[in-house]
Amino acid sequence: MSPQESTEALLAYMTETNNKSSEENMSWDPTDFKPYDHDPHYSQARILDALANICISDPDSESIAVAMKRTSHHGLEIVIATDQDMPLKTIKHIEGVWVQLQLLSELNSEIVYTKPTSNLKIDYVQEQVLRARKCTVEASIWRECLKFSWKIFQKRLNSRFNDFKGFYDNNRQDSPGKRLFQEVYQSITVIEFLYTRVVEPGEEGEECRRELSTDTEWEIFHDCLQRLNYVVDRLLKTLPFKHAHKDQNQKPNFNVASWLWKVISLYKDIRVLVKLGHGNRKHRRNMWLLKKFTVTFLPRNMSVRPALPDSQEQWLNVVRSAFEDWNRMKKKSDGNMEMVQDRVSADCGKMTKLTSSHLPTAAHGVCAIVSHFLQEEKAGLSRPHFYIGTSTPLCHGCSEFIYGVNAVFGTKWAAKVELSLEKSAFWRFPNTSLRGRVVEIMYDKICALFVCSYDGFEAAAAACQDDDDSSDSD
Repeated sequence: MSPQESTEALLAYMTETNNKSSEENMSWDPTDFKPYDHDPHYSQARILDALANICISDPDSESIAVAMKRTSHHGLEIVIATDQDMPLKTIKHIEGVWVQLQLLSELNSEIVYTKPTSNLKIDYVQEQVLRARKCTVEASIWRECLKFSWKIFQKRLNSRFNDFKGFYDNNRQDSPGKRLFQEVYQSITVIEFLYTRVVEPGEEGEECRRELSTDTEWEIFHDCLQRLNYVVDRLLKTLPFKHAHKDQNQKPNFNVASWLWKVISLYKDIRVLVKLGHGNRKHRRNMWLLKKFTVTFLPRNMSVRPALPDSQEQWLNVVRSAFEDWNRMKKKSDGNMEMVQDRVSADCGKMTKLTSSHLPTAAHGVCAIVSHFLQEEKAGLSRPHFYIGTSTPLCHGCSEFIYGVNAVFGTKWAAKVELSLEKSAFWRFPNTSLRGRVVEIMYDKICALFVCSYDGFEAAAAACQDDDDSSDSD
């Protein structure tokens, strides 16, 4: 198999089999995580991630990637990519939100930089009119973003609400911050009861939840989210939950901090964009709002689906090849590993049920954006902002693809790699001619990751020690 086929097969194998890191890191602790400390351009990165997050409207949709690029005519191009068909309403939603942000920034500048006249009464009236318009625009941004991601919020809260109630019942008496914990519980219970609980069975047994229709209802919902964000922030700062909660009556590995953070993430993302509109127009990041802009959606990056191994022996060859390649390039400090034959053989037998149809139909959005801009740079066009906003953390394939591109082409692409927590996913190479050395570097990285995380390999030191002990006894 070629390095490209081997890489895609290994990623598929890691996705289908249970490895140590995926079991231990099913959820992450936001109290221990500072997502953009490595990035001096913190604000731009945070804005791009927030913009990608508000693009998701379908609970079953995959991740969306967003990048920014300055055009030759002092304009701005917002590039969006995903591995699925992009609904037209998503593009219109981004265009509408960005226009509102530009208007909000313009009104804020008029309030701050308008020079006073000799008539103080007129100045006061004009300022109040501008502030009223500013509040109207800000409320419109909140309302439109909450409407667009309404189903996403409902799914996030309902997904583990019963687990959260069980966690609260088991820990409310022993928790040192039980007052804050009680405030969080009350806020979430009110939101679940008013906005996300199933109110009546729909047609054909479909779940039916409350829908908001008036602007007043959306404003009340915004106030509830604002309160929940406040108490959750206080709780996580005061009483961080370092370990996942496990209970025999609940799903395993429920991390209450991770779930709370996910529930309020929509509020935080919209607040980041609104804060951008409130910012100083002379600041570097607010220069994005001064420019004419266009929204470009990249068509799905399609390529020929690779032929995955179809027999147990072929899958065993993939695993053995990865193990041999890792032994060839490992450092002396890495120690020795040996294959657990029974575990590997059993997993390879399960992998025979996997076919090429299980692979995604197109490359992930982040890889499609990187490939697109590499082609443009090759044609002599200007470079975009180095950070790519994503609605979900990068998988192993996307992370190592970016690493390989940066190593070969000297670029500085970055995204939310730290949040991935050893996450594997079915992955495909983008359809581009700029592969070559990138594939080789990526394969080496995947091999090292696979051997160190897969339960089918174990340290050989124990076996060597047993041999030494038996020879000493003789």
